Amino acid sequence: MNNRISILVACCCVTLCGAEEITPNLNSIFISSNSYIQNPYANSPSGGKTKINNSDSESDGVWETLFSDGTYNINSGLTGGFGSKANGVGGNTYAYGSSAFAQTGRLAGFSIGAGATVMNPLFAKKLNGLNINNDLFVPSNQQIAITQSFIDYQYSNIVDANIGYISINNSPWLSPAYSNNMLSIPATYQGALVNMYPGSGWLMTALAFNGIQTSGENGFTGETFYNQKYGLTPLSNNASSNGTIAFGANYLTADNTYNLRLWGYQFDNFGSMLYGDTSIVVPLTTQVSLNFAAQAGLDNSFGANTAYSGNPYYSGINSQYAGAQAGIGIDWFSLVIAANTVYGPSSSLGNGAIVAPYSTNLGTDPLYAEGWMTNLVNGGMTGNIYKISSSLNFLDNTLSITPNYVTFYGNNSYENNTQEAYITTTYSPLQIKGLSFFAVFAYEWQQDPQPSIAQSPNSWTSSLVTTYLW
Repeated sequence: MNNRISILVACCCVTLCGAEEITPNLNSIFISSNSYIQNPYANSPSGGKTKINNSDSESDGVWETLFSDGTYNINSGLTGGFGSKANGVGGNTYAYGSSAFAQTGRLAGFSIGAGATVMNPLFAKKLNGLNINNDLFVPSNQQIAITQSFIDYQYSNIVDANIGYISINNSPWLSPAYSNNMLSIPATYQGALVNMYPGSGWLMTALAFNGIQTSGENGFTGETFYNQKYGLTPLSNNASSNGTIAFGANYLTADNTYNLRLWGYQFDNFGSMLYGDTSIVVPLTTQVSLNFAAQAGLDNSFGANTAYSGNPYYSGINSQYAGAQAGIGIDWFSLVIAANTVYGPSSSLGNGAIVAPYSTNLGTDPLYAEGWMTNLVNGGMTGNIYKISSSLNFLDNTLSITPNYVTFYGNNSYENNTQEAYITTTYSPLQIKGLSFFAVFAYEWQQDPQPSIAQSPNSWTSSLVTTYLW
């Protein structure tokens, strides 16, 4: 459901800008003195500029190094969700608030950082009436929380390590701390993260956490996105998790046109997952390029905990999935066709459904063909899904309009032959740096397995997010 900015898109941008603007290998500069990877807004497409001051002066004193250097951002705005299935939950919701992030400059490689969010501090009940819930997209309850608080250590451009309340923004099956279709912070984690660049285009990542704080929550807990208060899915329950460990490897060629990612996850109480994807950009001219991508993964019960009473995840997780994507970019226009399949034995959980405790209900999973409402991971579905998407960019690329069409075929009689059309629009006016608008409208057609019931199987949702990043 979220608009994700992938390495593939980044590579396309680098290629289409022409040879004179080709950047260094993106993995080689992921860790650097001006790289603050904990900042959720560091790569925000909103048009706002992350505030970074780095004098690089050996004469700087301790206090000047800590507080004159570093990075900070404040993101404020309004958002609302509307429709027959507003934000996938139902009922219109409204929210307003701000989130802030700051990190000091580095002293002997060390720095400290923190983040906080304030959502609906006043009039939450008057704003939403009885519709007070913990909707992940538009939290209609009051939230006043510390989202990040950590120590960072960086050694040259080789190692960057963080411990505390952290964001994890480069792992495909963990929700990041920023999305341009959400005003609130989607997720931060209680744990540790280490990134290492050994050279030759490889970026290695290791992480572990034992708690998560999600949009609308106050405090870190062992809950996951399968907790029922986040919206019912076929795999929902209220089992918690004692922690997650994961390892990843990301390779980029020197010209950023070929990418390979390999990740392994062990979700306590929710099994284990192996995932890989690869992409390549083929430049034809300075204005035209082709891109191709493929992905595959395995999901199983290894490490699931049987001690939780009534937990359906302790056994039976057995899913395989794969996907492919092809596209063309022509200056201001792009066209992408994608497909995914998810399958498993009939005896497995959900007939082979993917169990993803930290992307379900947010739609931040990396599957190529997911729709806004029609989502294999969110729905715990198996089958085949197809997507065609185009992007039109205007006004010096400050206005982007992206229409999409999705169709799904699966074993579930109600979900089979589901069709969805949705359109997203983003606009960041050059005249007001940092101001950004996001809007989406989605309509889903489903088969009605019980035509005698006078109830439409169709549904729609929409949302509007207005933010200012300072």
